[in-house]
Amino acid sequence: MNWWQERLKIKKWLNGRSFERQKGDRAPTLILFYSPKCHGCLFTAFPLLLELYRQVDPDKLRFLAIQIHEVPDQFFNERFDLTRVEFPVGLDDELQTYRLFDCSGTPHWFLVDAEGRILHSIFGSDRGSLAKLSYALMEVLGIPVELE
Repeated sequence: MNWWQERLKIKKWLNGRSFERQKGDRAPTLILFYSPKCHGCLFTAFPLLLELYRQVDPDKLRFLAIQIHEVPDQFFNERFDLTRVEFPVGLDDELQTYRLFDCSGTPHWFLVDAEGRILHSIFGSDRGSLAKLSYALMEVLGIPVELE
């Protein structure tokens, strides 16, 4: 069993796309832990993750969203159709993966290399957190990434 299989305790993939690492895949992964009940997640983090996916070549950066509550409220469902999200969205309603990553709350971003080493851990959705995320992505990818 590899690092990813050990750390990702996802029982259900909300959009039918599971997270798999291919042998020889060297791209880092951006993971977002979010709650559909969290305002910072709803209005900033999750929309930003969707925008980053459109901006960054998926061969250079893998994307993974992990939702920590099973039943999103109606507002979340109206705002986001997870079946249309093109990267894996997993459900961690028992918080197993959340605890293994030692999350501080939501939204919590992790930039992880192909071997599973956590390169950056960034909590929050305020301007300071997003600036840290931008610098982390620039450091790892070697290209500037616009975050708004």
